[in-house]
Amino acid sequence: MAFPFVFGTVPYAVWGRWPVARIRVVLGSVAAGLMTLLFVIRIPYYEIFHQGFNIMLFNGMKDDKAAIWDTAVQQYQFWPRLLGAILLMALFIWLLQKVLRTPVWQPHCHVRIWTGLAIVFVPVFAIFCRFGGAFHSDSGVPWESAARTRYVVLNEAILDDGQALYRAYSTHKRATEKALRPISEEELEEAIVQLGGHPEADSIEAAFLRRTTSTPLAKRPHHVIVILGENYALWPLLPEYRALGLAKTGEWLEANGAHTYYFLPNGNGTMTSLNGFLTGLPDVGLYVNYTMGKHGHLDGLGIGATMKRMGYKTVFWYGGLRSWQDIEHFTLREGFDEFHCADELPDQGKSSSWGVPDGVLFDGIREQMKYDADDTFYFILTTSNHPPFAYDVDEEGFPRDAVASKLPLSIPTDKATMDQLGHIWYADKVMGDFIRQVQQDDSSTLFVVTGDHAERFNFASDVSLWALSGIPCYFYGDGVRRDLLDEQMAGSHLQIAPTLAELILPPLMESNRAFNHRLYIEDGEIGEQKDLADDAFRQEIEAARTVASWVVMHDR
Repeated sequence: MAFPFVFGTVPYAVWGRWPVARIRVVLGSVAAGLMTLLFVIRIPYYEIFHQGFNIMLFNGMKDDKAAIWDTAVQQYQFWPRLLGAILLMALFIWLLQKVLRTPVWQPHCHVRIWTGLAIVFVPVFAIFCRFGGAFHSDSGVPWESAARTRYVVLNEAILDDGQALYRAYSTHKRATEKALRPISEEELEEAIVQLGGHPEADSIEAAFLRRTTSTPLAKRPHHVIVILGENYALWPLLPEYRALGLAKTGEWLEANGAHTYYFLPNGNGTMTSLNGFLTGLPDVGLYVNYTMGKHGHLDGLGIGATMKRMGYKTVFWYGGLRSWQDIEHFTLREGFDEFHCADELPDQGKSSSWGVPDGVLFDGIREQMKYDADDTFYFILTTSNHPPFAYDVDEEGFPRDAVASKLPLSIPTDKATMDQLGHIWYADKVMGDFIRQVQQDDSSTLFVVTGDHAERFNFASDVSLWALSGIPCYFYGDGVRRDLLDEQMAGSHLQIAPTLAELILPPLMESNRAFNHRLYIEDGEIGEQKDLADDAFRQEIEAARTVASWVVMHDR
């Protein structure tokens, strides 16, 4: 509205020959076309992220462009949607031009009064629009959360696409500025003390160094394996969905190892979660995979550095391509001796735009493990449970009809949803096969299984935060007792490395609360940090982010 007013109406008010009609047609057509295009794009975007445009746009700018393009074409009908968008744009532009042919009303008397009212009213009305139906941000519709109803899709519809884009920009800008703000030595020391560290230590790593007297496993594992499953979410293991049988491996690990379902990922995407493992730092909104370690400094808090200090050779396996998010160089900078990925594995004609099937990945890793002379730590990042969901899961044995017959009302029954459920089932199945086979090869192997994030499955109706955002965490192996973790023990990705170091370590084993970039768990309850009433816990979260920001800034 501002563009035609400033460049059309205002000049025309002082010069009658100004081509206001043509300017309105051009600017109005651009606006109608752009907003129509954004609306069409927003539909599949919401299907993926359960939000309109958000901060994940900035993550996509650094992601694998070819894989994103292939996913858009295969999974989200890029060409039909584009054609539909073009037709809608043409229709709305045509209608707009018809509307703009309506004669503009002009006062023939009391012109000064009408002009004065316009001069007063228009700026006031613009301010009212700018703050979302109010005259300041406190009482208007907030950019970050426009929630007014109990339905997520309706809440997201409150913000138009321009506002949603501004939300993505403003939240990213604020997170970046906060993470990169100057941190004084006094503030850093206070944060270290808040987290129970030693502020007089020579380094951040030394500040949080602990030595325990707890009893480790009776036998040192020859192999330690962490599996970070793509979109390995908690929801298929919740009571209302368990009958679908999508996570039989999870159920088996629950019955035979230690587990907690009060668990949070480090971020809302694969790379933000992986960054937590590799650096040992909470997500502060920075792309540390492109900056940390480039000056030769090894961050000693990460899982690779931790396992190297324990005498393990460290090997990272990724089911995708080494160019994604600079993952090869980042893992090698952060304490891994070797990096391997999909281009070293047989294609078998089944690869997707994001990598090889998990079954092929696990077969390749198992083959390498047979030749390990040294004690070896494997970190495995899978890819199969990811759009475009193009594998033939029926060929792998997915019981499509049986699952479809048990679907609750919260899950759609269309083919695309069933294909996605099939990939959840497949990823879980081949992971279980791998664990059992490796255990037969080496009975001492210690396994940790968790997910990189949830929040990617599109439920038909609103569900709990547990179903939307929770992930499981399992410890399994020779000597790992089922009662290792209490029933409501809470944790996050950041506690896995120290827990591996001794298996019984306070950060996870005695904790009833955890947090990530947005959520918290406390006393068995999950919620958003903006609603957190526990001031002490809030201060702990801010202290952790302060330390993380300081470490990142001093390693750039």
